[in-house]
Amino acid sequence: MTITVNQITEDTCVDDLITDLPETAQVFVRHRMSCVGCDIARFESVADVCRVYRQPIDELLEEIRQVLRQAQQNGSDDLRPGAGTDEGTGPAASLTTSRRSPRASGRSRRSQEGRP
Repeated sequence: MTITVNQITEDTCVDDLITDLPETAQVFVRHRMSCVGCDIARFESVADVCRVYRQPIDELLEEIRQVLRQAQQNGSDDLRPGAGTDEGTGPAASLTTSRRSPRASGRSRRSQEGRP
């Protein structure tokens, strides 16, 4: 399902919103809402997360729409990650970059510090 700017309501699924329109991620981050990368975001609407984080729904929706309008005015009709730019750049790129932990690379912190 692809969401358009005009379809964004308080009932919009947060995960669908961030996935289809990644520019919206910056709004959630700016409001200190941990929705970006959250497993529960796929089950919650914008209204749900506004209640949890005690944010006014109308203001958050307007800010999301404003960010998307600005992105469109800057020449990006396609608001998917990497569209119109080099892949992995743009406002949402730093939000989706993952770092490997030392344990994921097979090395413990002790071995990285030179300890036996």
